[in-house]
Amino acid sequence: QALPQDHLTTLALDVADPGSVSAFAGSLKGRPIDVLINNAGVFGKAPQDLGSVDYDSWASVLATNTMGPLRMLEGLLPNLREGQEKKVVTITSGMGSIGDNGSGGYYLYRSSKTAVNMVMRSAAIDLTPEGFTVFVINPGWVQTDMGGSGAKITPDQSAEGILRVTDDATPSQGGAFLNYDGGKYPW
Repeated sequence: QALPQDHLTTLALDVADPGSVSAFAGSLKGRPIDVLINNAGVFGKAPQDLGSVDYDSWASVLATNTMGPLRMLEGLLPNLREGQEKKVVTITSGMGSIGDNGSGGYYLYRSSKTAVNMVMRSAAIDLTPEGFTVFVINPGWVQTDMGGSGAKITPDQSAEGILRVTDDATPSQGGAFLNYDGGKYPW
């Protein structure tokens, strides 16, 4: 569904660049934000197998997937505190689940998503007393360039599920690892 142009503002942002996040947050100073959805993410260079890890690529993946969401939360915290809903949603991945890792490999991507899960779990503990709802959500195996054509769901199905879960989320779900269909995902 297209939004009228007066409801949409586009701003440049690179979540891996502290200066970019600072400028982005500065441009929104004084504007309440109800919901922050951290959705920037990168997979990193392949292969990501034991014995062939590219450590420079790993640092880049961590900067975007792990530090980026925390930078965004810190940069926009004043805006979120002024918002009504106070929701912080971070798109993670089932590949960030320790309990669901049965195939190994993918060291860069997996570790970055596992780390962001812990970052947001800690943020939930810190912010729930202020009425925040902070959680991570697995978007499912989505038919994208990364997920491939064999993936189970379309981008629209994933987005609809994420929005439904976000709308329905309450502070009692703070710190949870949720799935796009509303279920809990194993840590």
